[in-house]
Amino acid sequence: MAENYRAIRWLLEELPKLCGEGVLDEAAAARLRDRYAGRLEEAPSLQKVLLIALVAVGAVLIGGGVILLFAHNWDMLPHGLRIGLAFTPFLLAAALGSYTLAAGRDAGWRESSAILSAAGIAVATALVSQIYHMDGTLAGFMRLVLALAFPLILLFRSYGLLAAYLIGLFMTPEWGERDQWIPLLYLAAGVGTVFWTMLRAPRMSRLAGFMRYLLILPAIFAATLGYDSWQLILFSLLALGFVAGEDLKEKGVGRSANPWPGVSWLGWTIFLAIGSSTHYFWEFSTEAPNLIAWVLFAPPLAAGAFLALRKMTPERVLVLLFPLLMLGTGLLATRVEKGTFLLVAANVFLVLFGALQIRQGFRKCDLVTFNLGMVQIVVFCLCRFFDSNIGMLERAIGFILLGMVAIGANLFLARRFKKAREAAHE
Repeated sequence: MAENYRAIRWLLEELPKLCGEGVLDEAAAARLRDRYAGRLEEAPSLQKVLLIALVAVGAVLIGGGVILLFAHNWDMLPHGLRIGLAFTPFLLAAALGSYTLAAGRDAGWRESSAILSAAGIAVATALVSQIYHMDGTLAGFMRLVLALAFPLILLFRSYGLLAAYLIGLFMTPEWGERDQWIPLLYLAAGVGTVFWTMLRAPRMSRLAGFMRYLLILPAIFAATLGYDSWQLILFSLLALGFVAGEDLKEKGVGRSANPWPGVSWLGWTIFLAIGSSTHYFWEFSTEAPNLIAWVLFAPPLAAGAFLALRKMTPERVLVLLFPLLMLGTGLLATRVEKGTFLLVAANVFLVLFGALQIRQGFRKCDLVTFNLGMVQIVVFCLCRFFDSNIGMLERAIGFILLGMVAIGANLFLARRFKKAREAAHE
């Protein structure tokens, strides 16, 4: 069961008051305090999180300063000294890391040791390549550094280096057609580490929330690996994110630890809005998706369908149906037919999803969900305003009317929802 640390803090703060009012005796309060105080200590405090972040930033700055210092005086040093200095940062970081592990130091030491060790590896690799005039590319250098840095993530349990590793995937150019399975191995290593950390962390902790936000990076990177099929992979990931996020929200996981509904809604809205305005957006390969694309879009889509079958809603069916429609259209239609068909489908799905959000918000007396649906309808109307041959005066009137409808609906429903809640409490 997920730990709600905010509720635990509230309960511990209320215990003295409950004892004073005679609701609880001291013995019962002591038992509750013993039961929940230990769990509260497991939650990483904001101070700890900020400290780790600052330590990681400080370690990066130190590593950068060392690199700049060497670069400034490099040409004046003899050959042998250059070799020794190339490995000096890594040896110093290795000594620091050995002490950190042997002494069992805290997270700040582990983060510093991991990041400085990875920086030492990068410095040694770059300088040795320069000294011996080795041929190579930036892509090859980044791949080597990432491969050597990954064991440090596991060794030091470094979340800062894990984030740097995932960001480094984007900074590695020219993965290339010949070795397109290699980025999948790097991606699998990073994603596997994130999930392993999430399973070990309490579900409601800040660490679990950080890991969930961190998963957004490899999700975007995975979409780009599909080349011409990136739209199909993107919408499959958005479908999984929406369904999984809705499940977490129903289990009581707050927004800070559950980015998926918001990210999925935003991605769905932006890309459907673009796709509803131009058929060029849908001109991915008319042939069957390659094997890499199948590996990247089929598992998320299957996982989303599995979760949706446990609780079917119109919204979940809709987000899963669209990538399936894209797949069928890509396999059966020509390039021109596909672009035109999916352009129309994007318009229909954007309006349907907005209408379903409005309906859900109205039924559940949830003004936020209602407004999310209103935003999607407004985005659709704005896209069609700009696409259509309508004069400036007509557009101005249309914008004013849309604004009035949005404001009026919010004022009316806010009062209606308030009355409904008051009636439910009576």
